[in-house]
Amino acid sequence: MGYTFDDLIPAAILLDNPGITKEEFSRRLMETDSGGFGASDYHSELIGLAHVLRLPPLLPKEAFYESYDSLHLDAKRKFNYWRHSVEKGTPSGYPQDFSIHEDPLKNKWSYVHRTHTVHPERVVKFENTTYNGRGEFLSDGGTGQNKTIDGMNGIILRILKSEGKHEDENSEHSYSYRRQKLHVLPFEMHRLWFVYDSLAELVEKHPSVSPEKVWDFSQTHGKFNIHEMSLRESAFYWRMKDGKYYLDEKTFDEIPLHWDWRRNWLLGYTDLKLTASAVRTKFWKVLGNYGRDVKRLMFAAHPETEKEYEKAVWDGETSLLAKRAGWTHNELMRFRLGVLPLERLKGIPKLPEPKPDPNAGIPYRELTLQELEKVSNGTFGQPDPPQMPPEEMPF
Repeated sequence: MGYTFDDLIPAAILLDNPGITKEEFSRRLMETDSGGFGASDYHSELIGLAHVLRLPPLLPKEAFYESYDSLHLDAKRKFNYWRHSVEKGTPSGYPQDFSIHEDPLKNKWSYVHRTHTVHPERVVKFENTTYNGRGEFLSDGGTGQNKTIDGMNGIILRILKSEGKHEDENSEHSYSYRRQKLHVLPFEMHRLWFVYDSLAELVEKHPSVSPEKVWDFSQTHGKFNIHEMSLRESAFYWRMKDGKYYLDEKTFDEIPLHWDWRRNWLLGYTDLKLTASAVRTKFWKVLGNYGRDVKRLMFAAHPETEKEYEKAVWDGETSLLAKRAGWTHNELMRFRLGVLPLERLKGIPKLPEPKPDPNAGIPYRELTLQELEKVSNGTFGQPDPPQMPPEEMPF
């Protein structure tokens, strides 16, 4: 009943540390070590915190994007590219070869400035393409796509002719034309990279991209950014007063007791408490891969976290019971002390039945701690290495 979730790390930090400043909030996020979708934001200082808090930008879109509106495209449809951006690690397109596992600029900060050179309109012919109309980029991909004009990208202004349509019998949506004649606007993209050792150094050189100038940190309340698609409606809120951040109390009115795929996949109270325990004890393993399966490892290493978890379950269950029964706060406290009259326990509405479990009937066995260790290390199901007898040990 409850799991740890990478997405709940910011809310868990505020649960245990109410009233911290944005600088302290950012520092605590930087100290975490998780491998989920939010990890890049957690380690990107105030820029990452702005994403976590879903802060609105202070500057208009025109300050961030370069628009093609003025390049003969009608105002009803805009086509934009990032004009500039601030990125941690090696930015895309950087002129340096590196392995996907070895980022040479992992702890560096990059300021990327992009400009474009637009060339005269041209009429071109392509074979085996699937372009559908105005506004598509020649590099949009698809069957036979990724075309260029003398090495340049381009925007389609008009499809002059398409002939020889070929359907893919294995897919109702896959097709290509034998040849297409297109009216296009060619352009080239130019990038300038400026690499710095820290965000502070970058901001000193480019003050216009300071996080406080880009994002509205004066916002007094909001909803945390949840990265996992299926969990985005989870209701975890924050509030800010006098420059200090708190977990908004209304969170507890809207979240369920715990995550349950049968009840809309929403994250809940016991998930928050378990995640807070993992952050406090720095038990990052439980927030990594297979984290939902290895919380008992955290209980074994830090027994106090199991007691906190059991208390969270008891608090949550009794609170929901009181809500369904219509009890007063006094009656809830008396129930928890075991002195509530029996008649007040009668007629309590039952919870709606959850969705049927597709795994019902499948034998279940709890894994041992040794097996859980293998799960967390990615070696579960693999044979143990052979043990050498003592006399054959190489040392």
